[in-house]
Amino acid sequence: GTRLSGLCAATLGVAFVKMSCPGWWPLGCYGVTAALALLLLPDKTLAVLYAVFMGYYPLVKLRAERCAGRLLRWGVKLGAFHAAALALFLLIRAFSLMTIPDGTAILVLWAAGLLFFLAYDYALGLLFLFYLRKIAGRIR
Repeated sequence: GTRLSGLCAATLGVAFVKMSCPGWWPLGCYGVTAALALLLLPDKTLAVLYAVFMGYYPLVKLRAERCAGRLLRWGVKLGAFHAAALALFLLIRAFSLMTIPDGTAILVLWAAGLLFFLAYDYALGLLFLFYLRKIAGRIR
């Protein structure tokens, strides 16, 4: 719980850079933080989760929110989730980071991941609004 919420909070830096800086800075911020997470964090599972999905997801969300139509927005966001889930599964399998459950357990993990993702997306949206309304104008 606490480690996962810390991971969510770590993604805010990338989001704030995206909302404040033009060009390649947000991708650079993600790249550097992902590399540092993989090198320095003792919990490599969290580092991989950050590098493979959560670290860049704020960039995907901000881009997706500009798409016309709710269906396209959610298609982009859910596509990113499913691509990251598949990448995580393949990484876990390739490097034996943990025991891979089978059958029903995989579906339960996927459903739990999807519920977490939906809650994370919603909370991230609220934090974006808070940043834009209360903070962004004061730091420029």
